[in-house]
Order: sequence, then structure tokens, then C-alpha cells
Amino acid sequence: MIFQLDDKVYSGLSAPTNWSYSGGDANIAEYALLGVKPRIQHTGEALNEISLSFKFRLEYCNPDEEIKQFDTWKSEGSILPLLIGNGEYIGDYIVKSVSKNINQLLNDGTIVDAGIDVSLLEFVPYSEEEMQQSADRRNALAVDTDPNVNQLPEQPLSPEAMAHESLMESQIAAWEAANQIEDVVTSEEPETLFDKAMNEIDTVLGFLETAEGMMEEAQQGIQDYSGISGIMGQLTDAFNEAAGMLSMPFSASNLEGLLLLIQDLLNELDLRSSDFTNDVILNRV
Repeated sequence: MIFQLDDKVYSGLSAPTNWSYSGGDANIAEYALLGVKPRIQHTGEALNEISLSFKFRLEYCNPDEEIKQFDTWKSEGSILPLLIGNGEYIGDYIVKSVSKNINQLLNDGTIVDAGIDVSLLEFVPYSEEEMQQSADRRNALAVDTDPNVNQLPEQPLSPEAMAHESLMESQIAAWEAANQIEDVVTSEEPETLFDKAMNEIDTVLGFLETAEGMMEEAQQGIQDYSGISGIMGQLTDAFNEAAGMLSMPFSASNLEGLLLLIQDLLNELDLRSSDFTNDVILNRV
């Protein structure tokens, strides 16, 4: 697992795509005095806050249930113990906010693809009862080591489903690389971002190569295989071309034009692969 919140484990494709940590700053009280500079006093530390981003797709989870879980925790003010992958207890947190971006739906309204951003705020107990509850949570075992926790068994994937999973991973990586390229285009010092953008491009090219190989092996069961494969080839060419532009002298306008092409190709790839996605979701392949 990557981490555990309450009794819910997040790992693999359900793990956060982004994790940021803030807080713990010193709280300073300032007292005004007549005729002299004010006095200050350290009054403690600010609460820690953790921001998480998730990408949920119907192939490996139920996005609607995942979103509702966070909404329920938030509305009920649930105090949630947070553990990292090795079972280490980090502390207690409450869900401060949940924002959602629904990217794809089936005709019946079923969520296929959604991105959510979650903010967790540190909870500090202030009564003996809450302190005891916090201690109990701290001493509890992680879900992965508790045989009484009901977890879904591992299900073998078909070649088509594995190819689709690889396709989704390559699309996520491609959007991340496109976002990094956009940062280069809009930066006043683009050369400082060349290395980071190159790393993202190298990553997505690796994902695309793997996905193309897996899809070629399973092509008989993939609707519109030739169309999907053609777009993936165009994306590979476009990212390779973008990599060649990340050097001095640099032309932001040329790279911006290529970025627009990449974004258009990714949107077209999503449309082209919708039937393939539905087949995987409905266990037709």
C-alpha cells in the first residue's frame, strides 16, 4: 500500500497522483506596548495540512463510491488515522475539503473517469477521551496486516484489460508531460525547466512504448485498434519533436503550437478509446 486513511487502503492505480504537505509553522503572538516596539511570544505550531490528488477510473475502482467516501468523512467530521506504507502512524486528520472533476460518464450517468483533490487537516485531541482514542489508533495495526478486514481479492486481468490499463497509464503520463511543457512555454526562464520537462517526456515515451506493445498483442479484442494505435504513434512523434525543442535557442511559439497538437491528440485518443473502455468495464474482453 502507499498509505492508509482510517481503514481504507490506497495503493496501485488508486494511490494519490500527487501529495503535498504544509503546516507546522510557528504561531507567534504580538503584544503592543506604549512607546516601544511590540513584544512577541511563541504560542505553539500551526496545524499540518496534507493535499492529495487522485485519479479514479472504473476499470480499477468505483469512482462514485470513492468520492462519496471522502464526502461522508468530510460531512461527518470523522477523525481519521493516517498511516504510510510501512504501517507507521503519522497522526489523526479530518477531511477539510473535497473538489471533484468528472471527466467521463456512461450514458446512464455512471462515472468512468474522475479526478479529485482532497485537503486533510491535522486533528489534535483536547480531551482525555479523545487522547485515549488517538492512542488506540496509533497502536492499531495497518489494514494490510489485519486478516479480519474485508478486502477485494486480486482478479486476473485479460490481455485486453492489461493493455487498457497500460493505455490509461500512458494517457495520465502524457497529460502530466503536456502540463510540464505548458509550464516551459509560459515561463519567463524556460531553460530552467528543460530538464524537468525532458524527464516527463522520457517517462511518457516509455509508457507509450509499453502500451503499444501490449495493445498489439491483444489487438483482436480491441475496438478501433488501428485508430487508437495511429494516435499513439502520432503522440510518440510529437513528444520526440517536443524534446528536440527543449534547447537554446528556444522558440516558445513553436513549442506552444506543438503543445496544442499534443492536447488535441490526447482528447481524440480519449474519444477513440471510449468503446474499448466500455468493453473492459463491462467485462466483454
